Amino acid sequence: MTALKIPKLSAARAPKRVAMPKFRRNVKAATSLTEAIHRVLSRTHTNAQPFGVFAISGRLVISNANTDRFKALQRRAPEAFIGMYGPGLRIADALEDLCEHFTDEVADGT
Repeated sequence: MTALKIPKLSAARAPKRVAMPKFRRNVKAATSLTEAIHRVLSRTHTNAQPFGVFAISGRLVISNANTDRFKALQRRAPEAFIGMYGPGLRIADALEDLCEHFTDEVADGT
């Protein structure tokens, strides 16, 4: 049987000061159409699993289809769901779907 080692208690110290977290001053900018297309196409090249795409508050949200996060997003914001994509995605199909939810300064002509 082994003896338990009990640590010696030292004199009480003042609690260590911890810096307060810095909150984000600026809200993230809305996702542009170009950025949305780039992120969706990048995801198809790096991931063989199907994934869902959502447009929430002007931002693109991507989640694998087999995750709890995807199920929660579908349950909480079904109107934000754009579609399911996978490795066989064509650029024209993605552009057609994403044009309805995102804008691009170049595409708008401004």
